[in-house]
Amino acid sequence: PTIINNYFYFGNTFNAPIVGDTRVSFQVVETSNVSILAKQTGNRLAPYITSRGGEILLVEKGYLTADEMIEQARSENTYLTWILRLIGYILCLVGFVVCFQPCITFADVLPCLGDMLECGICCLGAVVAAVISGTIIALAWLFYRPVLAVGIIAVLVLLCGGFWYIGNKRKENKKSLQDDDDDDEKQVEGCPPPPKEDNADQPFSMALGG
Repeated sequence: PTIINNYFYFGNTFNAPIVGDTRVSFQVVETSNVSILAKQTGNRLAPYITSRGGEILLVEKGYLTADEMIEQARSENTYLTWILRLIGYILCLVGFVVCFQPCITFADVLPCLGDMLECGICCLGAVVAAVISGTIIALAWLFYRPVLAVGIIAVLVLLCGGFWYIGNKRKENKKSLQDDDDDDEKQVEGCPPPPKEDNADQPFSMALGG
C-alpha cells in the first residue's frame, strides 16, 4: 500500500484511481466516561420495556444518575414536541391560505383589494390553524393528561364562542342601524309637504302719516 495524505491507498495510482482501488483511514476515539440507562440481560444491555409498552435506552456522556438522565431526556422530548407542534401549526396556516389563493389572485386585479383580502385570509387562517392545532394537541393529551386536555378544549370553545358572539353582535348592530334608517325614511315619506309661501298673492298696504 501507499501512504498518501494520511490514507493507505491500495490500487494502481492515487491520482488516477480505477474500479477496485481502496483508500483506508483510521481515527482515534478518545475514551471518556458515559452513563447508560438500560436493562442488563446477561452480558449485554437491552432496552427496558415500560409498563405502557415504551422503551428506555439512554446513553449520555459523564456521570449522571438515572433521574438526571430521565429528566434530560424529558426536556429534549419537550423541545422536540413543541417544535413539531409549531411546524404543524405553520403547515395548517399555509394550507388554509393556499386554499384561498385563487380568490386572492382573482382579487389582485385591484392591487388594494387583493392586499386587503390576503391580510384578512391570513388573520382568519391564524385563528383556524390555532383551533385545529389546539384540538389535535388536546386529543393527544386526553389520555395522558386529561385535566390539561379539558382545559385546552375549554379555552378553544371560549375562543370560538367569543368570535361567534362578536360576529352576531356586529350583525345585530348593523341590522339595527339599517332598521333605524328605514324608519326615518318612512317617517319622512309620511309627512305632508310644508306649505309654500307666496308673497305675490298677499295684499300690500302702506300707511302714510304726516
